[in-house]
Parts: sequence; C-alpha cells; structure tokens
Amino acid sequence: MCSFRRPLSYLLCVLIPFFPGIFPEQANADSIDDYVISFETTDCNGQIGMGLVKITEIFRINPYQCPGGERAAQLLTKTEDSESPASVFIISPEEVKLIREEVRAWQAVKRQQLLNTERIIIN
Repeated sequence: MCSFRRPLSYLLCVLIPFFPGIFPEQANADSIDDYVISFETTDCNGQIGMGLVKITEIFRINPYQCPGGERAAQLLTKTEDSESPASVFIISPEEVKLIREEVRAWQAVKRQQLLNTERIIIN
C-alpha cells in the first residue's frame, strides 16, 4: 500500500519496481538497505524533535505510556553488530502509523527487487 503523505515512500513504492532503469542506483537490491527515514519525536511534556535512522536498523516499536497517562510508542533501533538497542526514540501513535507505512513501502520495493534479480534465493 503506497502512501501519498510521504512523497519519497510513494516514489519507492510505485515507480522504482516498474522502472528500475530510471533510478539505476536504486535498482541494486543492496542499495535499498541504505534508505533513511525521518520522523518526529516527542517527549511526555509535549516537546517535539526529529529523528533519522536507516530503515534496516529499526528493531521494534513498543507501546509506551507517559507518566501523565498519554499514549506514545518507543522506536528501538539496533545496529548489526549490537546485541542491545542502540537508540530509543519516543514517538506519537500517529507517527507510528507513518513509519509503518514507510516500512511496508520499503519492504514491497525490496521484495520486488529480489524477484527481479538474477540471484538465487533458497527458502
């Protein structure tokens, strides 16, 4: 499912799988792993900020409740060489939906690129 809310996600989701020659740097199945997403962070006092992470470093999104009772979520990131979470971001429930849409778009592109590659995939 492609989202119009984030133009780059829409571009990745719709155009690249069908026209890999237009964006040769994105046509390589390995280069898509460098895709970085941006998102709005928050704290329990209402302050907002900005976060950037490589999409492959998103480890988990957990529900979180602020001390005042507000609903939020924790975005946990993890690098390949790390056993424990590298960073924890507090995000709003609305931002969780946007991040999930972006991850789904990235997964669709990744899947399509793997299907279009000459590599052998063993299940």
